[in-house]
Amino acid sequence: MPKNWLSFVNSNKNLNYMEKFGVVAILQALQSYGGPTKAALVKEKAVEYPYFTNADREKKSSNGQSQLDFRLQWSMSNLKKAGLLYSPQWEYGL
Repeated sequence: MPKNWLSFVNSNKNLNYMEKFGVVAILQALQSYGGPTKAALVKEKAVEYPYFTNADREKKSSNGQSQLDFRLQWSMSNLKKAGLLYSPQWEYGL
């Protein structure tokens, strides 16, 4: 785990509230599945938690992507950097 992970998460200038609560929502969603699952399913479940308002769920970026979805993706990325989440790599064999 990176040395400064906790100070990074606790810094308001580094993460907005969607990303902070996104980490908690992602972990709860993973727990509800009880094992490995697809990232898209985890994000779908995480959006349902009451950490986010309907306004959060409806906000779109300039390219039409959900801002909450984007922030949840960043939350997952930060969890991976901390060593708390991983995405298995596909292995290609003969």
